[in-house]
Amino acid sequence: MDKLKRHFLKIQKSYVQRRPFFERKIVRWQQKKKLALYNQAKLLFDDAQSSEKEIEMVFATSDWKLNRAFLKVKINAFEELFKELALLTQVWWVKWVQATIIICGVALLLRNFAFGVYHVPTSSSEPTLLVGDRVWGTKYSYLLLDPKHRDMAMFDDPLFVYDEKNLIQTIWQKYIGFEISLLSLKPGPKTIVKRVIAIPGDVIEGKIEDGKPVLYRNGKKLPEVYVNTYPLIVLQKEVGFFRDEKIGPIKIPDMLRAKNKLVRYSYDPKKDFEEQPFYFINYQDVRYDPVTGYMKTYKQQVPVCNLEGKVLDSFGPSIVPNGKYWVMGDNRRNSEDSRVWGFIDRERITGKATFILWSLDSEEPIWFFEFLKNPFRFLASLRWNRFFKRIS
Repeated sequence: MDKLKRHFLKIQKSYVQRRPFFERKIVRWQQKKKLALYNQAKLLFDDAQSSEKEIEMVFATSDWKLNRAFLKVKINAFEELFKELALLTQVWWVKWVQATIIICGVALLLRNFAFGVYHVPTSSSEPTLLVGDRVWGTKYSYLLLDPKHRDMAMFDDPLFVYDEKNLIQTIWQKYIGFEISLLSLKPGPKTIVKRVIAIPGDVIEGKIEDGKPVLYRNGKKLPEVYVNTYPLIVLQKEVGFFRDEKIGPIKIPDMLRAKNKLVRYSYDPKKDFEEQPFYFINYQDVRYDPVTGYMKTYKQQVPVCNLEGKVLDSFGPSIVPNGKYWVMGDNRRNSEDSRVWGFIDRERITGKATFILWSLDSEEPIWFFEFLKNPFRFLASLRWNRFFKRIS
């Protein structure tokens, strides 16, 4: 059979199958006085019927092959009428499902390959980034170029292990990332932001000089003006809503579960708690040392030790291998970084933190949670001076 005729018969078959539905829909709109939809659909339906008959009449002639150009135009027009009619009469929830799939697909593409907004959950990069900052990250920054010194790089948790036994789980963890316990879909790695200190080929070394930690790169002492110099104060914060782990068979996501957490915030000891430059500090949240009775605080520019007593700020000299980077948080007294993990892989680096989109003084991961818990103080919790602030 001729290719053009076969193409028409395929379209016609689909049209004939849908025609009873079109007729019912048109009659229903007429009965419900939805005249705009009725008139539009009736016009398309009549045109499609006429077009179908006209094409059939041409194909019925013995010399129809002499009219191939005419038939091609008519068949294309018939196909377009059919598509418009199908779209117009489509069930409303199907339209919503299709629109949702398209929107989610575009959002995933943008999130994984273009840009994204990320919530800062810890104080490890103070004062450059504060808890509650919403950071704009550009994924395309490192598609063609590599990270450079002083960049605030975003990367996947270097200690995270993907579930490589299950391909669906691996894809879900890499490109979507949130947990759906009912479908047994596991969460992906956390996005972490740290400053790039050394790149491949650099020699990095940490020393203790005059009781203070310093960094050397390629034999030169780094003037790290971005490092936090404020002391840290220990606070107890309550976050979340639900105290139980489950509601019936449904597991409550971790970010919704109520819990108390100890945090370390930067503060200016010369100012009252209500006048702090970074966070509003509630007296009731301040933790005190049970032995001395004084507030639990930590001084900056003091060597950091791990639980085994090893001084983390003393390391190297080490050459950064190809495909690896040395990263550290600006708040060295409260940052888990390359001093703990070692070098991080280039493939784990996903983008660059470029500016703070907006900021909320809250430990809650979603701004609406803070609004529900403290509606009268919500506006005061917004750090207006950090909106659209460039990260340097």
